[in-house]
Order: sequence, then structure tokens, then C-alpha cells
Amino acid sequence: MTSTEGSPKPNRRNDMTTEQVQRWVISLLVFAISAFPIGGLIAASYAELHNDRRGAAIGLMIMAGVIGVLALSAIRIVHKRSLATPLLVLGVVPASIAAYFIFR
Repeated sequence: MTSTEGSPKPNRRNDMTTEQVQRWVISLLVFAISAFPIGGLIAASYAELHNDRRGAAIGLMIMAGVIGVLALSAIRIVHKRSLATPLLVLGVVPASIAAYFIFR
């Protein structure tokens, strides 16, 4: 027979409900699904720049930034958070970093 006296008690504070797990799964799906078009637009921007179409390249980079902001907005909606936050600016970070390296 085993004794349960020495076993640690479960930590109820870190237990997640099914709804919380579903929210995190949906958030990860939104992130993953939005990462593909952002990467594709960045690659297309690079290709357009080398075809001497700088305006098209800039437009594609802006579209990548918009998709990033929309993805973060969707994640905040899934978690029932306010959209009025400066954290949405983080959605343009991947496009900004890529633009720095592509257009320098």
C-alpha cells in the first residue's frame, strides 16, 4: 500500500478550465495561420524589390504589417481582452524587421 501523506497536493491556481485551453489553442492557430501569409508577403516584397518595383514591395510590406495587427486583435478578442491597447503595435514588428533588412 502506498501512503498519500507524503505526496504533494495539487495546485488549484494553475489548473486551467476546458474553455481556457480552447482559447489558447485557438490563439495558437490564429498565430500560426497568420504567420504564413506574413512570411509570403515578405518574400513577395523581396522579389518585387529585385524586379525594380519598389512601390509594390512597400505595399506588400504594409499588408504584412496589417495582417500582423489583425492577428493580434483576433487573439485579444479570443481572450476577451480590450482592443484599446498599445500592444497591437507589436503586430508590425515582423514586417518592420524584414523591411529593415530588405530595404537597407
